[in-house]
Amino acid sequence: MLRRSCPDAFKTIAWGGVCLAGAVWFVLYELGNPVTDLRLMLHATTTQGEIVDTFQDVEDGDDGRAQWFHAVVYRFRLPDGRVLENVSRGDGRLRDDIVDLKAPVPAEVEYHPGNPALNRLKGSGSGTLAGWLVRTAASALLLGVLCWPGLRLVRAGLAERRAGRALPNAAGESDTSP
Repeated sequence: MLRRSCPDAFKTIAWGGVCLAGAVWFVLYELGNPVTDLRLMLHATTTQGEIVDTFQDVEDGDDGRAQWFHAVVYRFRLPDGRVLENVSRGDGRLRDDIVDLKAPVPAEVEYHPGNPALNRLKGSGSGTLAGWLVRTAASALLLGVLCWPGLRLVRAGLAERRAGRALPNAAGESDTSP
């Protein structure tokens, strides 16, 4: 039997879960999946592709300076004839030669032969094992810092739930059911 104080514990646990999910999403979205990066670094096949569209924009940063971000749409053909298209996003300005595309621009694309959906423009991501280790360690550190509040909420909610079970119910009996 659930006690009346347990909904508060469940809310705390739920908010902790939301914080954890948000932290994981943020790190994976902003920094990329380190496993995918490693797989491409170790097993990638390089092929000729083309940049078919670009986008860049500028925003005012908190410090008053301009912050540029961009996206590049590229496509490439696999040996079996299939054509794949993907988007690469990043911070900073685009190279001058691809700002206003009039025609596709050649580009090298790396893809995983066993799973071509794992692909990137050559030169993005980690190029060496040492670079990958540094990038992954920084990602793990950031993930830990961002997950800390969520973990504290989950822990507090679980402690609140355990404490709520040990309190006597209205009939004076101790509620120890799950």
